[in-house]
Amino acid sequence: MVFFDLDGFRKFNDTFGHLRGDGILKDVAKLVLGIVRANVDTCFRYGGDELSIIMPETAPENASVVAERIRTQVSEHFEGKITASMGIAEWTEGLDAHALIEEGGQGDVQGQDPRPQLRLPRAGRHDRARSVIRPGIPY
Repeated sequence: MVFFDLDGFRKFNDTFGHLRGDGILKDVAKLVLGIVRANVDTCFRYGGDELSIIMPETAPENASVVAERIRTQVSEHFEGKITASMGIAEWTEGLDAHALIEEGGQGDVQGQDPRPQLRLPRAGRHDRARSVIRPGIPY
């Protein structure tokens, strides 16, 4: 599973408005759908600037290649003004959905939003435009 934040999206949305922000999301969706496997991988908007991709039967190394392609294409498409920071997690026996999100995005429940908030390891909050496989995930 790949989790990613769109770095710079919130500032863009606040500066130029939600209609233009929606255009950014549509452009990102087109880029992502052009990279992932049709009819195999499933892409979701998790929240504001957070997206995820379920990639069945995909080794972390292969998910990392896909994540890096997305990261590169987003940065190029938006000329570095919008970038993507990626986190990758692999589902293992006994791992529930919340634990999987913890592995890929180091999420936690904040405020009243029941969804865990993605906090990507060493990527996203201070370091923009990085792909990271979280250490300690059993492969």
